[in-house]
Amino acid sequence: MQVRLWSGKKKLSTSFRTTVSSITDETATVNISPTCSFAVGEPESIVVESVTSNVEIFSIEKVERFLKCLNCKKKIIQVSSSSVVHCDRCGHTMKTVRCSIGFCARALVDTDKGSRITLKLFEDVLQKVIGDDRCKLNESEVATRLLLFGNVHVKYDSSSGTVSELTVNE
Repeated sequence: MQVRLWSGKKKLSTSFRTTVSSITDETATVNISPTCSFAVGEPESIVVESVTSNVEIFSIEKVERFLKCLNCKKKIIQVSSSSVVHCDRCGHTMKTVRCSIGFCARALVDTDKGSRITLKLFEDVLQKVIGDDRCKLNESEVATRLLLFGNVHVKYDSSSGTVSELTVNE
């Protein structure tokens, strides 16, 4: 288990196989309580606020190219220089040549409201705007293509900054 800083907020990060159980500690000085309270038997709901905006891509913070697990389709964290890789999430081991390549990017954009925010673009969004040849491109070429779009119309989650739709304004 790790505590990480993500977009200025502290997040608790666990691995796929982490088991969390409650303990009673009389000496604990920190009181941790959930921010939402739900009645017993009431389903938990999460509200996601989507924002639609015209933005100009100011800069590309990072483009990441990675191998995806054949079983769970998640990012393989292990270095891919070997001929066999192991997925830490589902436990499967596979040949590197059989794995598909995934992409994600983090971009700093200027919104139509005058603010500058960081947005995350995952593979589904990148495929729609760059196309199937994104797997043949290196990280620098993907960044260049994104920067050359100029003004784009995006729909994104305001709390996580994850883009769900991106269209290029012609």
